[in-house]
Amino acid sequence: MTAKTYIPTMEAYLDHQIMALKSKGVIEHAEALPALMNGEENHHSRDNTPQQFTVKNEVDKLDQQLTRLEQIREWLAQDANLRNLVDAAISMQVAASERRQGRLSILLTVVSILVGWLLSFLATPATLTDLLMHLNQITR
Repeated sequence: MTAKTYIPTMEAYLDHQIMALKSKGVIEHAEALPALMNGEENHHSRDNTPQQFTVKNEVDKLDQQLTRLEQIREWLAQDANLRNLVDAAISMQVAASERRQGRLSILLTVVSILVGWLLSFLATPATLTDLLMHLNQITR
């Protein structure tokens, strides 16, 4: 029996995230950033507003995240031991999630059976009246 591997799914997710970051307009060349912020081709402007610093910080964060994701993808492609380690970690998390889901399913099944049994027990008004009369007799 072969073990299920999650590496292709993880690689596809990394590729998706990299493409999503690139589609957000991450600047790969830092020299184009001031021109983008000023909206002009000549990027020798000296006025740096707080909004420009915010844009630069956001672009830097996105660029750093893109670089890290690409590095992770390269490491996984190059190092089989790292790939196996990551796959084992993901497999453990999936197994734990499946165990929790199994326990929850069993608990919900038992609760549903008990609620159904109680509803069928109290289904008729005559049964409910008899039950209340019986409780009155016990309390006297």
